[in-house]
Amino acid sequence: MMRWLLLGMGASLSACTGSLVGLFVTFPAESTAAWAAYQVHERDDDYALEVGDVRPWLFPGLRATDVTLYSVKKGRKTKDEPEPTAIRSELLKLDSLAVRMQVFPRILGKWSFGYNAELLDGEISGHYAIGDAGAELSFDIEDLDLSLAPLQTDDASVNLLGKLGGSSDLVLDSENVKASTGSLELVFKGLQ
Repeated sequence: MMRWLLLGMGASLSACTGSLVGLFVTFPAESTAAWAAYQVHERDDDYALEVGDVRPWLFPGLRATDVTLYSVKKGRKTKDEPEPTAIRSELLKLDSLAVRMQVFPRILGKWSFGYNAELLDGEISGHYAIGDAGAELSFDIEDLDLSLAPLQTDDASVNLLGKLGGSSDLVLDSENVKASTGSLELVFKGLQ
């Protein structure tokens, strides 16, 4: 009896391992990255997304590396260049971005996602959920280096020094905004 139990467990374990290896080896990373870039540009052609690599993460989730969000402005028409090229300016660069759909809340009719982003030598992790009653947003920010993200406009640039940390736990009511609750805490260390 014990022999059959061990054989069944071994067969199940090898099937799961083979399936996971097959998923990682055959995952359509380039197609997924191209689809994400297309979706961002299709929703608003003032933005463009560039993704280095996409891989499965904590099923059912994805982890993308070298993610860059750009603002896109059309160039000026001139006599020499009647069809100007677009000018891209980097808005945000993420070392990695991981998003995972949470299955149990989806069964109950709510879209719910956990996320983790590494950027500016720090990390942001949290949870976002949306349903008929409203939305929930919680996050923790750990040591974002503000010197790596200068604030820029067409006329000026502001370089900050220091680190940003904080947390949030917000519940937004879709019917009555005044009934929304939550807290938001931002901590600046060494801001100059």
